Amino acid sequence: MREGCIEGRVTRPRISGAVFRADHPAHTDLSRTSEASRSEPGRFNTSRFGAVYLSREPETALREAAFDSGAEAIMWPSATGRGVSLAVFLDRLTSGSSLDVIHTFELTPTVLNSVEAGVPIVTIHPLLATFAPIAQGAADERHPEDRG
Repeated sequence: MREGCIEGRVTRPRISGAVFRADHPAHTDLSRTSEASRSEPGRFNTSRFGAVYLSREPETALREAAFDSGAEAIMWPSATGRGVSLAVFLDRLTSGSSLDVIHTFELTPTVLNSVEAGVPIVTIHPLLATFAPIAQGAADERHPEDRG
């Protein structure tokens, strides 16, 4: 269960400790930022309630800022502790960028159980072995500070 949520209802958690925000220097006045957010409703701010979006980790704040700055994609270490996850903003791809779905696979309970048991993915779907060099190349393109 996530902090601040009980059975799908929002609670009022107390904020303590450091929080982070990466933004333009003109937006350091949080009261003004909250007020301005009312004119452009978002995830949690409305025309009645302003909001300032903060993060518990500096990396999350930087990734949020990258999205707001027009980045084509954001990469981060997988929550599994292995590999890299990627969020691609398709409407922001430039003329020199492309994204093609080469193949799709059904995630059945059997496949998910095999992955959970540690069976190598190329054993489950041998066709993926042909894409391993491509996937490794994508991981190698990460910035040095993002490598684990």
